[in-house]
Amino acid sequence: MPTLPPDERGRRFQQTADRLAESLARLVLSLAPGGAILAEAVSFARALSDDADADAARAALDARLGSHAERLAALEAGGGGLKISGDRARVLAVAVRYANTHVVNYCDADATIQELEITADAYREAVQELDELYAIISHGNGNHASGYGGIGVRPAVFVELVGQVVPGVVVEHELGQLLAVFGRATARRVRSDELKAVGIPTARAQHLLEYLEEQGLVELLGPGSSVDQLMFIDAELRPRGRRVLRGDEPLL
Repeated sequence: MPTLPPDERGRRFQQTADRLAESLARLVLSLAPGGAILAEAVSFARALSDDADADAARAALDARLGSHAERLAALEAGGGGLKISGDRARVLAVAVRYANTHVVNYCDADATIQELEITADAYREAVQELDELYAIISHGNGNHASGYGGIGVRPAVFVELVGQVVPGVVVEHELGQLLAVFGRATARRVRSDELKAVGIPTARAQHLLEYLEEQGLVELLGPGSSVDQLMFIDAELRPRGRRVLRGDEPLL
């Protein structure tokens, strides 16, 4: 692989840093988080389950999706998006990034306050607003100056925002890959190892599967043995999941 000259490497690094900084200052959340994403993921899963050329299916999906910037602009222009800005966006982005790398979805208040260099009052106000938007699960702590011990991102909001916050993640691809495992399965239950073999980082796969469970498509069965692994033993497709993958039940 050719090595980029130092100036080019520096330019690309700065572009990535700029995108990350922007993502921490402004997020866009649809009024029905995850809905359009799930519809695209199901279409991709059907293509993979039908033994279609995976590269061709992915290229077709990418062509439909366009860039994140184009999608967010269309969402806002159509009036279907809610803009989250300032400390609210920054607190939420930190929680999404944390969930992306941790199976247990609990982002500590002190760690967030320290990273963002905000006051306990600013954190409390951000958490209150995000809680009211049903974007997070808040964990109260009367002994903390903010009144909160930490927060967790709700599965649908994680699905909606991880691609905005973590560069390079196309969540429609990953949800589709996970659903395709169920679509191709010959046994009623799918082992967690089969889902892990897809190659999605463990923490992100856990939260994507929790979203699919929340949507009534799959059921995660049995507690896992470690917080470093998927937190279930088996999973199975629920009746709604079978209808959706067959195309009998529309999502939009």
